[in-house]
Parts: sequence; C-alpha cells; structure tokens
Amino acid sequence: MVIQSFYLKFKTTYTNFYLCSIYRHQLKNLFLKTPLIYLGSRNEGTAKSINGFFQTLSVLLIPIIGIDLFSGKTLDAIIIFTLLISILLTYEVFRRGGLNLSVLILCILLTIAATLLCAIGYGIHDTAVLAYPIIIGLAVFVQEKAYLIINTTFVGLSIAGLTIGEKIGLINPDYPIAASTLSDFFITSIIIVFGGIISYHFATNFKDSLENHYRKLLERIGATRELNRIVVEKDMIIREIHKKVTDSIYRIYNLISFMAIANEDKVFILQNLKKRIFAVETAHEILLNATATEWLSLSQYLRLLLEKFGKTADGLHKVGNLSLTDTPIHIDDAIPLGMCTIEMLDRLEQKYPSEIQLKSSGNEIELIIKNLGKIQPANDSKSLSLLEVMQRQIKANIELKNQGKYTFQIFSFSKKTEK
Repeated sequence: MVIQSFYLKFKTTYTNFYLCSIYRHQLKNLFLKTPLIYLGSRNEGTAKSINGFFQTLSVLLIPIIGIDLFSGKTLDAIIIFTLLISILLTYEVFRRGGLNLSVLILCILLTIAATLLCAIGYGIHDTAVLAYPIIIGLAVFVQEKAYLIINTTFVGLSIAGLTIGEKIGLINPDYPIAASTLSDFFITSIIIVFGGIISYHFATNFKDSLENHYRKLLERIGATRELNRIVVEKDMIIREIHKKVTDSIYRIYNLISFMAIANEDKVFILQNLKKRIFAVETAHEILLNATATEWLSLSQYLRLLLEKFGKTADGLHKVGNLSLTDTPIHIDDAIPLGMCTIEMLDRLEQKYPSEIQLKSSGNEIELIIKNLGKIQPANDSKSLSLLEVMQRQIKANIELKNQGKYTFQIFSFSKKTEK
C-alpha cells in the first residue's frame, strides 16, 4: 500500500509538472514567436515585439473588463471591451503583413480609449499625461514619418477636444481638465510635441545606425563566405595536384623499375634516380592525407622517407638511431631537404648504420648525420651537382667534421616562416 501510494503521488506530481512544462512552452510560443510573414525580413525583430505587445495587451484587458463590471463601471467596461475587439481585428491586419498600418490603427484606438476615459470622469491629469506620450512612443519606433504625423495630430486634436468640451460644458470629469486655466492643455501639448520630435529623431538615428551595422555585417558575412569558398576550392585544387603528382611519380617509379630490369648496366643509375624521386613523392603523399595543403610535419616526412630509402637500398644502408624534433615545414623546403638527406646518406659507407639527429630552434633547422664510415666519392657526378643545387635552393650550409672514428655531416638552413 505504501509503495502504491508513493507511486500515485509520484505519477500525479510528474503529470502536473509535464503539463506545466507544456503550457509554459505554449505560452512562450504565443508571446515570443514571430509571425511567419515577417521571418527573414528587416522587420523581424520589430514584428516579434509588436506581436508580444498585441498578445499581452489583449490578455490584460480581459480582467480589467471583469473588474469594471463587478465595480459597476459599465461604461468603462463597454469602452475597454470595444477596444479589445478592435485590437483583435487590428491584430489580423498585423498578421497579414500590415505592420505600420496595424500600429497606426492600434495607436488611434488607444488614443480614442484614453480620450473617452478622460471624458467620462478621469480627467487629463492621471490618464492623458501618461497615456498619450506612451502611445506616441509606441508609434515612434515602428511607424513611418507620415504615420507618426497622423497619430501625433490625432492626439493633439483629442487633447484640444477634451479641453474645449470641458470649457463649453459638454464633459464634466471628476478631475477637471482646465477648470480655471489652460495650463494642463499647454503642458500636455508641449510634452507630446517635443517628446514626439525628440523621440522620433532619436529613433530615426538609432534605426539608421542599426541598419548600417546590419548592412556592414551582411557585407562582412558575404565576404567571409566568399573567402571560405575560395579557400575550399583552392584546397581541393591543391589536393588534386598532390594526388596527380603522387600518381605520376608512382608510374615513373614503376617505369624506372622495368628499365632497370631491361638495362642491367644502368641499374645503379636508375636506383639512384628512384631514391631521388622519393623526396618528391613522399612530401605529396603526406600532404594528400593531411589537413594542410602546403605545410607538413618534418619528422613524419623524414621517417617515411628514410623508411622508403632503406627498402630501396636493398637493406645495405640502415639508419640505426633517429632523434627527430617535430616542426612544421613548407613543401618548398621539405623536398630539397629530403633530396639532400638521401644524397648525404648515399655518400656514406653502407656497411655502417647511420645515426640521424634533427634539431629545430625557431626557423633554424639543423640535420646531423653521424656514421662510423668515411664519405665515399660520388659514383655519379650528377649526385654531387644535385646536392649543390638543392643546397643553393634553400640557402643551406653543409659542414663535414671528423671526430674520433665518427664522420659528421651537418646540414643547416633557415626554413620559411609559417603564416
């Protein structure tokens, strides 16, 4: 029984909470949603605010009508009820796209209601002095200049009508409008006229400022999208180039392999050629699968290049120890460095494994190749000239040192700055 009672209480509480959530969501949509006809337009924000104003005003008028009826103020209730029906009809004009016209009608209706309330006994002090400026303020932020002039003129005529009506005895409010002097009329008129002018200029400047910012924002967004589109297209083109280069080099590599089989006397030259094209093929292979299109990881590049180099050399030359500092490098620097690395390894006695160390400090790159053997004379005269060409291309410096039984080749240069 206890469990069943607890379950029923939990179910009731959860159901009430769920229903409250639904009602709260529906109320939020009712007061804050924007009519579909205004979505995406310049007036979307204004329309959303006016929609909420219409809904709120309609809801607030209903209890006021009830209070007036129970208080015996039948005439007040009739005025407010007529105002409510008129507001609902005006709301239909608003929902069909007539934003400015609906606000003009709404302001005129509110002015008429305020004037009637003043006339039946409330006077100008507590009603019109507050109501008329608020109505003008509502008109200022959403209406065109012509509509604003119409509404302001109508308010002025209403004030004049109240004053003249009391003077000639047509109306007798509990709180006199101008019992002895016309001070209330002039004060209210001045507040409305000057307040309307100041508010109009303020709202106009504010709107112009918002429109300028909005236009500049749209231009900036458009330029950014166009730039992003160009960058994406550029990346696609560059990746396609990397793919084409990789495929072409692979075909050249296979062609050289067939030529080596057919020309045994030129095997050594063709093997050297295959090793040299590795520097190009490896760089494009990495960039093809990377997020960047021009910058690659130098340590990744050298590891992959040396792995391919070791396989091509039939295992005769091995790299015993690698110590590589990772740093980004541009493809224009990577390919010459890769070719020079292969050429420097090719000059060493292949019976001893090499140790390679890569150091990076800012833009300065230093590659050290350490080997027990001696540097062999180049079998191919083009090998030395290629090394010199690549060295000049990236303005590198090659230093040879002998320290004890070790031979050091120190290759250093300044890489391009990453943007």
